[in-house]
Amino acid sequence: MSRARQLRIRDMIVQLARETGAYRIEVDADESPQLFGSDSFHLNQEGHRWVAEQMWAVYKRLPCAPRQLTRAGAGRAGLDNVNRGELYRSATEGSTMCLVGEELLAVVSANATAGFHHVDLNPPEKKTPKMVWEARKPGATLSLCLPMALGVAAQRAERSKAMVEVRGRNMTLPDNQFRLGLGLIMSHAANLPLFGVARVDCTGACKCSCEVADGADCLIDTLSNGTRVTVTDYTRVLIVPRALSAAGAGKADRVGRMCGEGADPTAMCIVRVRNTRVQGARARVAVRSLTFGINDYRTNFKLAASVRRA
Repeated sequence: MSRARQLRIRDMIVQLARETGAYRIEVDADESPQLFGSDSFHLNQEGHRWVAEQMWAVYKRLPCAPRQLTRAGAGRAGLDNVNRGELYRSATEGSTMCLVGEELLAVVSANATAGFHHVDLNPPEKKTPKMVWEARKPGATLSLCLPMALGVAAQRAERSKAMVEVRGRNMTLPDNQFRLGLGLIMSHAANLPLFGVARVDCTGACKCSCEVADGADCLIDTLSNGTRVTVTDYTRVLIVPRALSAAGAGKADRVGRMCGEGADPTAMCIVRVRNTRVQGARARVAVRSLTFGINDYRTNFKLAASVRRA
């Protein structure tokens, strides 16, 4: 790779870091040859150690936000008191959303959730709560309001096209502009009541598909862990924005009511998690966490082997 091409790539990375607010660590082989191998391209052991030290210095400077709720504060009543505005603003600017446990309260729609309850899976003697949204009776729905960074996604798509042209290759750009990693509790036959099938779909200003199922609907059997442990595994959901229908002034108002103050209905994807409607069937489904953001390296995680279609 020529020096000129290296500098062009470096400039693109610098610009991307500025746009996303990312931290950047830079080291040049010409200035610090002792950190590179014989090819003057790959870091050596000392170079990796130096980069790790720089990363750790950045982490230590970052503020650590206090946890919002404990066991005592958990419950549906807390939904109305969650300030979603800052989370929505950050997500629409292109940040990747990572929520676990009680943090999911920030995106749960109180108006469109029924049958799912905010509960602690850990027994009282354990010091650390394991908060989930769980349903045990058939016919339950959990609605999650996920704001899409439409402007940032469009900018990245244009930049990707330019990069394709520079490289002179015929590369296919992803149609799915956003990706959700939905953390479902996967359990075993000794954990009663038995876990059942989760169905995931979307409404609002988006459509979605699941990488472990055919068609638009995701059907995931959460009784799929072959061991005697209960774990969280992620289902990958691909999301494409779509315009609200022209008939949809009412639909936009409905999305706004579902997702609360600060929500832009034209950029809001509502992901619904449901369980079975059949009485007597396995109905237990629990959501533990999620990641959501633009379809790039930050959300392109490896699918868990235990996640399978129903």
